[in-house]
Amino acid sequence: MEDALVYEHLVRDAFQCERLGIWFANADCYRGADTEEKQARLREYILISLRVILTYRRAELPESTVKILQEAYDKLENEEIGADDAVSMLSGYLL
Repeated sequence: MEDALVYEHLVRDAFQCERLGIWFANADCYRGADTEEKQARLREYILISLRVILTYRRAELPESTVKILQEAYDKLENEEIGADDAVSMLSGYLL
């Protein structure tokens, strides 16, 4: 799956919204992150989305999915990886 669509899926799942229900909950936001400032914002959107899912939807998820989400969150939060790498880690994530 294309990384931009993985990003969109993650954000939409976190905020339980339709495409464009929240302005940054679409693949175009990911594709448009072509500057350092936009990458930093994208990183924050991903961190927030992961935190929402891990906090409020954890019980709904298989443990294997929780591990992937937690690992991506930890690495992104500790700046071990960037937004693109985090999204790549989540490429198998589908709710």
